[in-house]
Amino acid sequence: MKFAYLSFISLWSEVENEGDINKVDEMLKSLSAEHEILFIRKQSERIVDESKFDLYGPITIIDVSDIATRDEMTLCGFGRAVGDFIIEWQAPLKKVSSENLEVLLDGTNQGYEIVELSAVDQSKISKMFYSFVNLFRPANKKVAQTIGSIFSRFALSKLIAHADFDVQLKNVVADLPLSRKVVKSFDNFELRRGFTTRVRSGFILLSKGGKFGSTIPLAFACFSALLGIATVLYSLVVYFAKNKSPEGWTTLMTIFGLNFSVIMLVLSLLWSRLEAIARSLSKELDITSAVTVTPPKK
Repeated sequence: MKFAYLSFISLWSEVENEGDINKVDEMLKSLSAEHEILFIRKQSERIVDESKFDLYGPITIIDVSDIATRDEMTLCGFGRAVGDFIIEWQAPLKKVSSENLEVLLDGTNQGYEIVELSAVDQSKISKMFYSFVNLFRPANKKVAQTIGSIFSRFALSKLIAHADFDVQLKNVVADLPLSRKVVKSFDNFELRRGFTTRVRSGFILLSKGGKFGSTIPLAFACFSALLGIATVLYSLVVYFAKNKSPEGWTTLMTIFGLNFSVIMLVLSLLWSRLEAIARSLSKELDITSAVTVTPPKK
């Protein structure tokens, strides 16, 4: 048992059966001294009678705007969590198991500020995508595909502060200068996300968080530089093989490729820096519309 106050956070859209809430409540009771459960719900999602909840710990339902993204909703839950350790669950609620919760808690017992739970079964496309993303990141700041995480109170305060500069939580977690560990799930399943959600998340991961700025302009810069170098090599091969200089377009291609690579490299640096400054200076509206807290009844 963890002699601490645990906060469990999930999105209401992950609740398929309200009976699963009781199961999670019983798991948390057996694993911690005290606990709370928080759900973030969009205004258009189904309404339940909170008075019917019969739990060991308090349950909080946070209603937010329908335009809120998944990460923005999660940040709303982080802002209202009061636990010593905060568990964020990204998979369907029915997938929560005592084994997975215990492996997360065991990581905090080893002194880690952040412990991330990775799915065992990952598609080849997901593995290739995250491998490609991590090529542009420092070795100690890799992004992981996770189904759940646990944060210490100290780590959560750092995460909320850094979220002013980047709303993509995966980037923020990876960039935090704190001890972090990734553990494998005991269950064999993978997160299922809609096509739109995957595209949006993939674009943000590719366009932010790289060590040298935005990775998309960097990719164009690398491509342009390789094009220029390939043109130079082609010109040399033609010159030595046929004993004559190639046509004049090769010089234009070389100059164009190298110049364009420099321009895109500078844009990648400016992109990330200006976006971080603009986000830190802007004050976004609170997307929370209502908060309902139901005290424990057991």
